[in-house]
Amino acid sequence: MTRTQRVGGWALLAYGALSVGATALIGVAVSLGLEDGDDPADGLRFFRDHGDVYVLSGITLFFMAVSLTVAVLGLDDVLADRANRLARRSVTTSGLFASAFLAVAGIFQISAPGPVLRIAEFGEADGRAAYLVVQLAGTQVALAGGLFTVGIWVVGMCVLGGRQRLIPLPLAWLGVIPGFRVVAGLFGPLLDNLSSVVWVVYMLAVVGTSVWFLLAGGWLVVRSRTARSEVAAS
Repeated sequence: MTRTQRVGGWALLAYGALSVGATALIGVAVSLGLEDGDDPADGLRFFRDHGDVYVLSGITLFFMAVSLTVAVLGLDDVLADRANRLARRSVTTSGLFASAFLAVAGIFQISAPGPVLRIAEFGEADGRAAYLVVQLAGTQVALAGGLFTVGIWVVGMCVLGGRQRLIPLPLAWLGVIPGFRVVAGLFGPLLDNLSSVVWVVYMLAVVGTSVWFLLAGGWLVVRSRTARSEVAAS
């Protein structure tokens, strides 16, 4: 179990680092001219000029999904000590759903530029329509769904782990930050008059979630090494 938790800790660190990289790639895309990803004209132009950046973003998302899967299973071992069985399985399942969403989003981004540009050769309007399909299905559904369910998993981990003292309380309280993303995802569409505020809260929660993964990964790696040293000493 100690080895599983150690691998899970490294996976948490990997996810945190990759999520920072994914956020940085969004900044790169904006700096290269993709001012509005929902604008098909901008999107199609970006595919033509910098499609490799879009593909790299997809690769990052795919490896985020892989690392999240390992992290979810590793932390499931932590909860297995004392957490309620049904609650633990529910939290773990939400994490695996998040991995699946992120994997789909990554595959969309990896495979999209070539086919979309090929369709655009038959007509600019066709190319823009194809881009919108990718944007809606890949970004607005798969990616948004992945980030939303990641928040649910983190909050569930913090609630169960914090109540049973299976994770440090400061780390459990930091789960409030990803919780903001869950709330924003649920109620944001109903708060049109506060859309700018909801957006700021959402983006802060994105950064806070990356920090949570890095801190949780560091804690789990240290914990597993300490446990291994104690076993060796005995």
